[in-house]
Amino acid sequence: MKTYSVLLNRLFFFFIGLSFFCNDAHSSEWVDSVLVTLSLEEKAGQLVLAELRPSKDQTVPVDTAWIDAESLVKEHQVGGFVLFGGSFPGVIEKLESLQASSSVPLLFAADFEKGAGQKITGTTKFPPVMALGAAGSEDLAYRVGLLTALQAVELGIGMTFSPVLDVNSNPLNPIINVRSFSEDPRAVFTLGQSYIRGCREGGLLTTAKHFPGHGDTEVDSHTNLPVINKGRPEFEQLELLPFRRVLESGVDAVMVGHLSVPALDSTGTPASLSGRIVNGILREEMGFQGLVVTDALVMDGVNIDQDRTSIYRKALSAGIDILLMPESVEDCVNAILDAVGTGEIEESTLNRHVRRVLEAKEKTVQARNLMRPESVEKRMTGLLLEGENTALELANKSITLLSNTGRPLPLDERSGNVFAVIMRGDSLLPEAAFFNRMMKKNLGERYDYVSLLSVPDSVTLEQVNRKAERADRVFVITVSQVRAFRGYPGLPPDMISLARDLLRNDLSVVVSLGNPYIIADFPDTPGIILAYGTERHSQKALAGAILGKTRVSGKLPVTIPGGFAIGSGIMLGGHKHGR
Repeated sequence: MKTYSVLLNRLFFFFIGLSFFCNDAHSSEWVDSVLVTLSLEEKAGQLVLAELRPSKDQTVPVDTAWIDAESLVKEHQVGGFVLFGGSFPGVIEKLESLQASSSVPLLFAADFEKGAGQKITGTTKFPPVMALGAAGSEDLAYRVGLLTALQAVELGIGMTFSPVLDVNSNPLNPIINVRSFSEDPRAVFTLGQSYIRGCREGGLLTTAKHFPGHGDTEVDSHTNLPVINKGRPEFEQLELLPFRRVLESGVDAVMVGHLSVPALDSTGTPASLSGRIVNGILREEMGFQGLVVTDALVMDGVNIDQDRTSIYRKALSAGIDILLMPESVEDCVNAILDAVGTGEIEESTLNRHVRRVLEAKEKTVQARNLMRPESVEKRMTGLLLEGENTALELANKSITLLSNTGRPLPLDERSGNVFAVIMRGDSLLPEAAFFNRMMKKNLGERYDYVSLLSVPDSVTLEQVNRKAERADRVFVITVSQVRAFRGYPGLPPDMISLARDLLRNDLSVVVSLGNPYIIADFPDTPGIILAYGTERHSQKALAGAILGKTRVSGKLPVTIPGGFAIGSGIMLGGHKHGR
């Protein structure tokens, strides 16, 4: 039976009044009244969402990012901003001040794929959505969406660029990976639908991305233009299926990726600039009349062999409504005005784009107006507690055990000494501090570990090998996560070789925090266990599973080449108590 906290029930029944989010036939009187007042220049500005990246240094006396943002509002009447940082509660006042500087409500958006905490510190950061695929829970997907929405609306943010509906069918994909629910398109749209329902009931606009599908690529569109060479029938059955189903059930916006799909547009034009894909397939064939937004226009995937100013005109001509993060807002606005002036884009077409933007803004304004009179801090206290509990529940239910030959897991008082070698792909990744703290607390002197960024010098390597030889159990813990511009999130060959040498113990265990495909390098290890995120909830859940405190029930949502099929997973019952 489904269980919800009293708080979540109260919030749900309050925000159920936001049913207009699920009904696109809402009144357009406000939209009409605003549209007629806008000049041509102001209309052009409404189609631009600029980047807003506050300083991470909380001690700076003046953060120029906010000053620059206000200048863009006053000079170009931009439609809004994509937020890449900030902290609760300070970000609320900043956004309200920026909102007050604009004569037309601003649309604030962010990549909240993993919750508001992905961009705003002090709010909830959930495990990656592949954890939802491993847990296989539509209820959890709904609750993650709802809590993401409720926290975002409290902050003043009205739109999330999520969920990712890409079907991660390519293990070497360098940019999607655990951002995808699964390699099964049915799981992607089922979980995606539940997540969207939660977001919309919580008052947050949702965005299905990256249309027409970024899952089967080996190129990061931040650095180059991926080309997906497969026939239309195969593309329909895999990549397009989740988008079709989600568009049928309702979503507010679609983000079009910088992808070349010859089966959909034989010219090789990036999807984000392709009239055949946007107007032809998305608008006419699929019947989507909501908001369409490009992926970020600073990405090299769309700028290869393209003049930047021509990109803006081509995107609008293709059917795009919002131009996301142009390199120069001024150049972007001028390009739109030039296109209208030369007749390349009819003013009626421009008005149609602006109308969709204003319709989206109307929804976000209504969501903010429906909030109760209690203080934000009071409401957020409950939401953050609920978020913490839900994030840990998701992490626990996603842990996946793929091998337990000789029963190296779970650990108990008879397990002897455990030596863990933590291998990180780069210095920006966490050192698994929460995992180590929990292991040390429960095992005491029986647990020791070392953290490596690369193969160490000969003296250190000898010490590591000596500790591994003396240990009763050896763990190799890989920490990896997808990140733009980095390439495939794996370990270098020399680290893989070292890991294999360390895993010769009959009771050795390889642990993956993040990228699950990394275990393809260690298929014969006696123990193999996965967590799909690197954040603290995933670390805590992983330690709890290894120590036998929590039940392990996750199922692999993707195929690991040469080793494990989708759906693999060994059940392991938790029985111990304690923290």
